[in-house]
Amino acid sequence: MGGIWALLLTGNNFSISAAVGFISIFGVAIMDGLLTIAYFNEAMDKPSAEAAFSLKRTSDGAPVSGSFGWYGPGVLLFKPDADLAAGTQYTAGVSTAAKDLAGNPLQTAKTWQFTTAIPPVINSVSPVDGATNVSRSALAIVYFSKAMDKASAQAAFSLKRTSDGAPVSGSFGWYGPGVLIFKPDADLAPGTQYTASVSTAAKDLAGNPLAAAKTWQFTTTIPPAVNSVSPADGATNVSPSSLTIAYFNKAMDKAATQGAFSLKRTSDGAPVSGSFGWYGPGVLLFKPTADLAPGTQYTATISTAAKDLQGNTLANPVTWSYTTGASG
Repeated sequence: MGGIWALLLTGNNFSISAAVGFISIFGVAIMDGLLTIAYFNEAMDKPSAEAAFSLKRTSDGAPVSGSFGWYGPGVLLFKPDADLAAGTQYTAGVSTAAKDLAGNPLQTAKTWQFTTAIPPVINSVSPVDGATNVSRSALAIVYFSKAMDKASAQAAFSLKRTSDGAPVSGSFGWYGPGVLIFKPDADLAPGTQYTASVSTAAKDLAGNPLAAAKTWQFTTTIPPAVNSVSPADGATNVSPSSLTIAYFNKAMDKAATQGAFSLKRTSDGAPVSGSFGWYGPGVLLFKPTADLAPGTQYTATISTAAKDLQGNTLANPVTWSYTTGASG
């Protein structure tokens, strides 16, 4: 039923003494799936009581259609054919055409008003629908329009891998009463689309369900990787004046990537000093300050401190070695 508003009809004479206190307490935030119920003080002539009842939208007088029922001979129930509009005032009335079984009319007509609740909606989500390059450690956040029943909202939320519907486990948190935060237990898979949803099982503190379910999708970023290097790993007879080059799969944060690079003499780890350059946003060049020693092996390394422009770190460190050619 969703909810009940009751009008109490009492008195020694056949009349209506309105439950004004009840209306003032519950006359707003009434759920839109309610029944309107009238309690008479005696057995009623059902056809006349039903004909005397009306429910209309206050703003324009549009009538609400519905069906009647009775609980015993003196309790009239009216059920609208469809849920009432949200956040809308309605006017109910019982005219003096209502009669008891002896044909006595209602002594005084009664009219009253109530306003339906505004159900919760989702104002926005993060990541936004269709987002790409989303951090694998991103939180899924739902911004509701009002304070929510936390247990029902959490139960109504899901995050799944789009390709096969595999659910993502995680934990919930709240920022205030209306912002739901979901943190996956582990980083999401790279370059993968996920589908998040909140069903209408989510309710506000008054028990009103979410007006409409929400589903959205986002795709995680592909972390940076080194596609190739020069000189190649294991190369020999490399020119002592050669540049060391790393080819990344995407645009990189230059400062972080330069800080993650090192070139050392393999035998004793002595570092090689030099300067950096870039060919476009994804190709790092290192030029030693002086020619490398001939006939010597060197080891180059790029640690996971290297980052792309979104702050995603290198998936795995890369190390390779090469040997310079003998002199003269």
